[in-house]
Order: sequence, then structure tokens, then C-alpha cells
Amino acid sequence: MGATSGPAVKEQFRNESYLNQAQDSIRKNQQKHAAQVENKGVVGAKIIAKCVIGLVITVGLVVFGTIVVRGFNDMKDWRGEFVEKIGERRAEEWNMRNR
Repeated sequence: MGATSGPAVKEQFRNESYLNQAQDSIRKNQQKHAAQVENKGVVGAKIIAKCVIGLVITVGLVVFGTIVVRGFNDMKDWRGEFVEKIGERRAEEWNMRNR
């Protein structure tokens, strides 16, 4: 009965208490680590999403700018041709009037 009472029992309870505390600490650390790993994944996904969005916006602006510049250049060409045709018509009208 000496092993089931007295200092040996107190020592066993103390050891079990330490074991329980250690297991709780390990469990909390694992949960914390799992949350950190999950959070890192979310942060990484957010960064990738921002990069993709930025790239899409940049490409869109470049394409839009190219279209606008080409449109202005075509407009200049069209305006030049239009002015030339009007000049030719006026010259023809003037020649017809003076004949």
C-alpha cells in the first residue's frame, strides 16, 4: 500500500499534471501553427490575385492606349484625305466658273 499513498501518489499526480499541461501546450501550438500556415496561404493568394489584377489592368491600358493612338492617326489621315478632296472640288468648281 505504500506505493498507492503518500509521496508516491503526490508525485504521480504532479507528473500527470505536468503531462496534461504539456499536451495542452502542444495542442495550442499546433492549432496556432495551423492557423498561421492557413493565414500564409490566404496572404499568398491575395498577393497573387493583386498581381494578376494589376497585370490585367496594365495590359488593358496598353491595348486601349494603342487603339486610341491608332484611331487618332487614322483620323488624321482621313482628315488629310478629306481636306485634299475638298480642295480638289473647290479647284474644279473654280475652274468651271472661270471657263
